[in-house]
Amino acid sequence: MLLHQISTRPMDDPARKRVLDLCCGAGGLSLGFHQAGWNVMGIDTDRDSVETHRAMGSLAQIHSIAHYHPDQEFSVVVGGPPCQPFSVAGDQEGVEDDRGRLYQHMLRIADECRASVVLIENVRGMRQMRTKDTHEFIIEIISREFRERGYHTSFVLLNAADYGVPQSRTRLFFLAVRGERWSWSWPMQTHGLPITGSRPHISMREALSLPACPWGEDIFDSTAPTVMATEPQSDVNGIELDQTPRRASERIAQGVMEQIGQWLDPAHAEYVAEIQRRLGLLLMPNERRAGLRLAPEILAVLQGFPNGTVFVGSKTSRSRQIGNAVPPPIARVLAEALWSRMHGAR
Repeated sequence: MLLHQISTRPMDDPARKRVLDLCCGAGGLSLGFHQAGWNVMGIDTDRDSVETHRAMGSLAQIHSIAHYHPDQEFSVVVGGPPCQPFSVAGDQEGVEDDRGRLYQHMLRIADECRASVVLIENVRGMRQMRTKDTHEFIIEIISREFRERGYHTSFVLLNAADYGVPQSRTRLFFLAVRGERWSWSWPMQTHGLPITGSRPHISMREALSLPACPWGEDIFDSTAPTVMATEPQSDVNGIELDQTPRRASERIAQGVMEQIGQWLDPAHAEYVAEIQRRLGLLLMPNERRAGLRLAPEILAVLQGFPNGTVFVGSKTSRSRQIGNAVPPPIARVLAEALWSRMHGAR
């Protein structure tokens, strides 16, 4: 439990409900906070993302946070700055990469808009990454810089599947708070607890309303692998069992390959045809290979976006926006917990 100070605002202060989402992307964090009752303004350099953000009903502006200066006060600043400097799928330059130091601009902006709380999301690799020169943990550097500006900090790894998202997606969440004394515990998971009454994890089959597997269980009875921004690059020509898949589409195709005999059984033809029609699954019987490249609409469901969410841009742009987003259900859980701690029960 984090126990520290948080500033209070008068009940009639409109800033107490305002959230600034930096590097907002498609608006997964924004949507979760909006659903929890907050008023959100998004900032991003990508035009398609800003238009998607606006289509979801939140305000958004095109700005680089490196040069952005807020013209109003916000109670909370949130953001998921680019993960490539900390990701195993990226270049892992850490804070040596300019993108790896965007948290410093988030800290500056939080000061300028008098925010009490800063919430940052990034890949799990940030927790273990060290600088190349001093070998200091990067998360400790970030924590120290926030503490030097009067914040108290806490961070945790959370899996989106544990909060109602049909996808296994573990990410680091970093919280910084300043002001009056305030207690904070990260929200307890809502799905997958081994106790009576706990809701089970949501499978791909349930989320996508797929027909039952005729031979018992297949890959779609599990939560989805982690959706990535590079899903359009998935190899539709097929993946073999000895390959190491990176993207969700490729991991699902490999899961099909593990049961390829069942998938090629004529007795299961009706089921296989429906999965192929719905998801674009390609089976190559002669080569005993499977290929898949999930469409943006499917990726959005696996990320926990509401049905019918409109994403602006090309297919590649939409897939990138979705893959980079924070799943709205976990964002909402965090937003509701912050609201409760800052303003009390509704």
